[in-house]
Amino acid sequence: MTARAAETNSATLQVKLEEATSSLLFRAGPVKLSSAGGTQRLGFAPPLEYTMPLPGAAVAFRLRLADASGAEVPGPLLLHASLENQGRKDLLCPGQPERLFLAYSAPLTLPEFPGIGFPVEQGNRMRFLGELHNPTEHDYPEVYVEIRMYYRERGKSKLPVASAIPLWIEAGECGAERYDLPPGREVKRREVQAPRNGKILALAATGSECAVRLLLERLPSEMLADLAWQAEGAFPLVNWMPRGGTNIDAGQRFQVTTEFNNPAAATRRGAGRAAILAYLLPFEVK
Repeated sequence: MTARAAETNSATLQVKLEEATSSLLFRAGPVKLSSAGGTQRLGFAPPLEYTMPLPGAAVAFRLRLADASGAEVPGPLLLHASLENQGRKDLLCPGQPERLFLAYSAPLTLPEFPGIGFPVEQGNRMRFLGELHNPTEHDYPEVYVEIRMYYRERGKSKLPVASAIPLWIEAGECGAERYDLPPGREVKRREVQAPRNGKILALAATGSECAVRLLLERLPSEMLADLAWQAEGAFPLVNWMPRGGTNIDAGQRFQVTTEFNNPAAATRRGAGRAAILAYLLPFEVK
């Protein structure tokens, strides 16, 4: 966040339950982005929250930016968007709520992996957070951030869904998930311990525009994933479900290494952001 960051107090959160597609559309805004303007923050103060009307599981997500008519807005406007479940705690950062979804810089789709989902309960409060900026020469009078959450309602879904845990392993420590980036290459490492016995079924990743590579290692020496930023502005998905997942034990140490590249001639404040999502299926769900 730069010194010019400001809260977008006029933004509201609209949520539409679409039974035909088994999805909830979270739409936050509007945000006015002037050319070469500062950062605009949504949902920090006041919070943007929604109470879940049904129990079940979140199985997929899709993020995009849209205008007032619903048309997609292209361009490098996104800094951060997330959806938090206030009814559950983050296992890696116990002082924070569980994040169901997180994206940096580029719109992100988390596809459905059949048979698993992140549990949500009726009455859980979903909190929406977002940050936008406009480094271009064009004005954007009305921009909305949309997160579509696909779900399987408990007791009504035809497909059984096992409860997985979303483990977002960020480049920064808890409460300090962003870094200032000096010009050139910068490498950051973070070590975490597995919170439960279980298996990792899949991996996804997100990063700021300066993040070029993400690695996940099981210490001391086993490389699990080496993810490079792709031309379309995303990291590849890793799907271990066909082989039954990768078993892990509580207490095992893992390291996330993030490689950033700042092509600018000056330090970019708060530009170092990245995270790997591990879909953890515990052996014992409590």
